[in-house]
Amino acid sequence: MAVRWMAAVLLVAVACVVPAPICAGEADGDGRTIVLDTYGFWRMHQTLRPALIEADGELTPILYDYEWMNCETAPPPAGWAAPDFDDSSWFRAPARMA
Repeated sequence: MAVRWMAAVLLVAVACVVPAPICAGEADGDGRTIVLDTYGFWRMHQTLRPALIEADGELTPILYDYEWMNCETAPPPAGWAAPDFDDSSWFRAPARMA
């Protein structure tokens, strides 16, 4: 019983000390509005290519058992950073999870 009581007190103490995250669209303590945060969904383009190791002055790719890890993907299309770029087919996830 004492262990449960101590765990409950510790949990309440930590909850009082750790501030709650501020999400996009909310104001922070200084009255500024958060536009982007790490909790919201981000669209991402991932460019993959094999890792390289230098041996005897030459760069050699490190090949894996999984074929997809040995391929090089295309870079993002031109204009990907423009506000009107259509990234609707890109991967989407919270930044902290991706």
